[in-house]
Amino acid sequence: MKYRIIISGLVALILIFVVSDTILLNITRHSNYNPAQQAHVSDAGEKQILILNSYHADMPWVQKQEEGIKSVFALHPEISLYFDYMDTKRSIGDDYLTHLYKLYTYKYQNKKFDAVIVTDDVAYQFVLQHQEKLFPQTPIVFCGVNFFSDAQIKGNQWITGVIEVVDMKKTIELALG
Repeated sequence: MKYRIIISGLVALILIFVVSDTILLNITRHSNYNPAQQAHVSDAGEKQILILNSYHADMPWVQKQEEGIKSVFALHPEISLYFDYMDTKRSIGDDYLTHLYKLYTYKYQNKKFDAVIVTDDVAYQFVLQHQEKLFPQTPIVFCGVNFFSDAQIKGNQWITGVIEVVDMKKTIELALG
């Protein structure tokens, strides 16, 4: 149940960014945001959200994250979800990430998402590094990030999210209790 609450909170953040144009305009009012650059997906106003996973689709952790995200967005048929997987549990390194960057640059060159959800640390760090090129002026919402510092997003109004905090002392007390 606790996991569902976290995912629901994450999705609430995204809905605030994506569904409410008033809030989005307030967020972007003092930026270089140009509404004319915003690509509209369809005449019906369908919104598109990319979920960029650090790992692969077969991981139980990723499956649970996706289950939670899909369950909340099922209430919003006007929003389409796109899932992509960095597969960094099986492949990692600077060369691999460089190739992923080139792939995503090509893959998403004519795509404008209304928001991007990044799961876990690798996707978070990747998007921090390449946000301006891959997802300019696009709200980014992260979850499952362990190694977070406020300084990483200071001054970046396009990023928010939920960090993962482990309380070792309470965990040990609970195990011994």
